[in-house]
Amino acid sequence: VVSIAALTELADLPGALRGIDAVLQPEGELLFVEPVVRPGWSGVVGASAGSMLRAVRDHHLGRDVPLAIRATRFIITDIERLTMPTSLWPLRPFVQGRAMRFEEVAR
Repeated sequence: VVSIAALTELADLPGALRGIDAVLQPEGELLFVEPVVRPGWSGVVGASAGSMLRAVRDHHLGRDVPLAIRATRFIITDIERLTMPTSLWPLRPFVQGRAMRFEEVAR
């Protein structure tokens, strides 16, 4: 399953992750590139102010997507934070990664 800036658009992130888990084939992976909030106070302020911009109003930018993935049966095997060169400053911090079901990694 590949998610490119889609998980932050969904109102029910835990439900979406359960859905991904349900359709994922054994030994399948979740590959994701998602906008994330910067850590700390600046991230909270940025996500709050950014939510007022029309272009990102429907995105849930205050979420910790990697934490939500880790709260499921997935384990993140690769992760990297990066900055996207966008004109919308709330959409600059991103995280890319790869996750597998915990049972599959344990084999």
